Amino acid sequence: MGMPLSAFATQHYNWHMLFWMSGTLSVLGAGALWVIVPAGPRHRDMRFDIAGALGLAVGLTGLLLAVSKGSDWGWAAAPTLVCAVGGLLVLVVWGATNGAHVVRSSIYVSASVVRCC
Repeated sequence: MGMPLSAFATQHYNWHMLFWMSGTLSVLGAGALWVIVPAGPRHRDMRFDIAGALGLAVGLTGLLLAVSKGSDWGWAAAPTLVCAVGGLLVLVVWGATNGAHVVRSSIYVSASVVRCC
């Protein structure tokens, strides 16, 4: 279903429409999930961590901007360094203050993980 819809959107609009379509479907799917699927007994009292989500988004955006635009801006240019250092700082603060980690930090120093990399 995705390929014919993508071909239709690209042929009749432009390839940018593919991103708008996928973004719209993602928001609609997340909204439907939020409304239709009930919370389990373990998750009834849990709230969405808005500050944590914003911290992760800002930190990753800063790093990704530095990496993707560094060659255009210059790797030692102020915007690149501000994005890279700012993104790292936000992620470090986010990691230190966020109590509900998806992956435990201790796994990164595990011998089997270090040996794998």
